[in-house]
Amino acid sequence: MASAQGSPARQAQPDTFDNRIRERDFFEHSLQADRGFSARSYATALTFAGCANGLQPAAVAAVLQTPAASREEEAAVQRLVSQVRACGRREGVHPALLRGALAEVSWKATAPAASAAPAEISIDDVESFIKRGPAGEARIKVNNLPIASVARCQVLALPAAAREVLATPAGSPQEQAAAARLYGGSRLCGGVEGLGKTPVVAIRAALADAFYQQSKATGRP
Repeated sequence: MASAQGSPARQAQPDTFDNRIRERDFFEHSLQADRGFSARSYATALTFAGCANGLQPAAVAAVLQTPAASREEEAAVQRLVSQVRACGRREGVHPALLRGALAEVSWKATAPAASAAPAEISIDDVESFIKRGPAGEARIKVNNLPIASVARCQVLALPAAAREVLATPAGSPQEQAAAARLYGGSRLCGGVEGLGKTPVVAIRAALADAFYQQSKATGRP
């Protein structure tokens, strides 16, 4: 496996201002207190996503083909919602969690088979996947790294541990434990300490999107 110097941190560009206090305040107060990042919110999103993917899988895919937090994504979500009114409402769910739920449901619908971690992972492969569009949610970070970048690295370098997170019920002690194991072994990917600052459901959503985008990039789950 590649050395730590190839982690996303190597390529991360620092902000133009000293944002350490602002980052800490954002993580510890804004995200953790945001009801939109609750386990209940993600469970609601999963229910909506399961219904939507059953009725309009192409419309779900259209959402996931757009960059996160973009006008294109919001427009695609609005089109999806208008087509699946029978699936209920999704108010109060943060867009990052809705995207993750759509990705998780769509990815799992392909019945992906488990795969072992590669004997060696190329830094170029990791960086290429991180840069590949559509981009993940860059505004949600762990240790100043976008969790989308960390998740894409984890999916390549630690696929089994990453899958374990998505195999647990959202918001469960098992999910927390699986995420802790994943982040405990993720020094290569950076953001090791970020698990304590970022809601696990946000990390789960990023992993789901990473697995979905990987399956589309390679043509296999």
